[in-house]
Amino acid sequence: LVVPSKLLGYMARAVPTLYVGPDSDVARLVELSKGGRCVPAGAVDAFADTVEQWVRSESDLRASGEAAAAYYAAHLSKAKGLAAYRAAVADATGCELPGVPA
Repeated sequence: LVVPSKLLGYMARAVPTLYVGPDSDVARLVELSKGGRCVPAGAVDAFADTVEQWVRSESDLRASGEAAAAYYAAHLSKAKGLAAYRAAVADATGCELPGVPA
């Protein structure tokens, strides 16, 4: 839940992500969700190839966005986050949180 909120916002709206940088939580989430592509910093050819593929194939671009949105809905939505916090509190304390839906 601490992954940059911009990435989660893009995923929720089915916007594919082209991440450029080192291995990170963001890179792993983009790869795991199949919601975009990751390119190491300085990999100019890989960056250009990805942009070129997405420009040529709107269906590939759309598929990445849809995969991101599906992953977000299944694993990262507000409801999923609240359920995870609720379960953690219940496990740690043996008490249910009042006023928080299951």
